[in-house]
Amino acid sequence: MDQAPEPHVRVGLAKQSLVEEVLLRRPALGLNGAITVVCANYHGPHGEDVSPTSLRRWVEQYEAHGLAGLVRQQRTDRGLRRALNALAARHRLNADAVERFIHNTLVTGRGSAAVLFEALTETWPRVRWNQKSVQRWARLWTAENRHLLEAAKKGEGRFIDNCALYLGWDETTPLAWALLDSTQLDMRVVLPPGHPQEGAVVRPWVSLMLDLGSRAAITFEVTLTPPTPQTMKGLLRRAWCAGENWPGLPTVPLPQHVRVDAGSEHKGVFQKALKAFELDTRVPKGKPERQAHIERAVKTVFGAAVRGRAGWTAAERVADETDTSAREHARGGNAEREVRRNEIPKKNLLTLTECIERIRQIVLRYNATKHRGLERAYKNRVAASLVA
Repeated sequence: MDQAPEPHVRVGLAKQSLVEEVLLRRPALGLNGAITVVCANYHGPHGEDVSPTSLRRWVEQYEAHGLAGLVRQQRTDRGLRRALNALAARHRLNADAVERFIHNTLVTGRGSAAVLFEALTETWPRVRWNQKSVQRWARLWTAENRHLLEAAKKGEGRFIDNCALYLGWDETTPLAWALLDSTQLDMRVVLPPGHPQEGAVVRPWVSLMLDLGSRAAITFEVTLTPPTPQTMKGLLRRAWCAGENWPGLPTVPLPQHVRVDAGSEHKGVFQKALKAFELDTRVPKGKPERQAHIERAVKTVFGAAVRGRAGWTAAERVADETDTSAREHARGGNAEREVRRNEIPKKNLLTLTECIERIRQIVLRYNATKHRGLERAYKNRVAASLVA
């Protein structure tokens, strides 16, 4: 039980609730009658039914082995090891050495079964390698070593960027936690007429406030310079003061807690403003990008606002033909070069006013879209209620 995968345990607990219902009804109806009644009354969360034959087998397994009898078991020699041991014994090979060779080949071959099969036949030509077995080994290795495959495909730099470990939070009620974060927008814009620097091309900075419980983006702020404590204080004013927020975005009550990183924009007058409202702040130690929910929201909201638009910096990195970025060095010399295009003419860029309006529309669309994290939390609650 301790070594069983969590999904198998959840299924076993769901089976146990049905089995116990049968056992409670059994003295009056008998086993077959109790099974018939339970199957007739049961309808799963997605409309699925349970057959009397399956339920009878679960009852027998539960009476013989308890909960462990309802949890799907896995072989300790599942997949690669069992078949490889038999093949190695037949051809007098070192099974551990062959397994290390297979794993190394799959890493360098990015999980390709064809590359693995060719490497095996070249290294041990007298062994008759079964192509379907090799394909199964590749699938098994890919399922168990996705982190290695990701690093092999995208390189060390992108693996570190995209695959950092984020720890989730427990279920949180709306307006219990407010999360704040800032970043520089990945788009160049033109300052509009009337601005003191009219016509200048800049990359603005954006800040976002997120309500953790509902995953709603409460408000945002756009500045031409890195955000300051005054900027974040203005973000609080937009969210909490009636009539200050952008059109279509809500004015919300004070949350119970505010969580920010240790950036300089979250100190000074920003801390004084929180203290005036007697709010409890959480400034975690470590890297600021470990703020999982707000980091993902920032990437989703502001990424959608700039992706594919004229001025998008990810596609407009101007460089000499021989120049490579630090990320390309981390990915290795054989990696595909990052996309670079020529400068976009200034007349094709969005103005700062147009950029702000586009961000507002994206935030409204984001708030109107069902969040997948909340869907998963709801499914987990439904499963837990069935078990209970």
